Amino acid sequence: MEENRPRIDELISRHAIDWSLDRMPVVDRALLRMATFELGWREDVPTSVVISEAVELAKSYSTDESSGFVNGMLATISRELRPGEPVTTRPGPTEREVVVEEANGEEADVEEIAVEEERPV
Repeated sequence: MEENRPRIDELISRHAIDWSLDRMPVVDRALLRMATFELGWREDVPTSVVISEAVELAKSYSTDESSGFVNGMLATISRELRPGEPVTTRPGPTEREVVVEEANGEEADVEEIAVEEERPV
């Protein structure tokens, strides 16, 4: 990844309107670099997986606004690096998961409910 860092940083900087790399939270910057590398140089990793994993890490380890920022940045970068490939993510439980949870009368772990549909961003 290090040999691609100048190109990765250029992509991030170009798409980060009114944000410099130095102003970004450290975690966001690291996640964007890692995910941009995967989008540009790891074609074996699906776009939706790259974005979803980065967003989840941002939710867990960065600011309240970070997940939205990371999601938007990576969606934009992915359109440049993977043109023609749909950008999808799965932002929360689907209607079916909520219905199943309510029917069970208890909180269900989303991982326990097999749902294979994705929603476009």
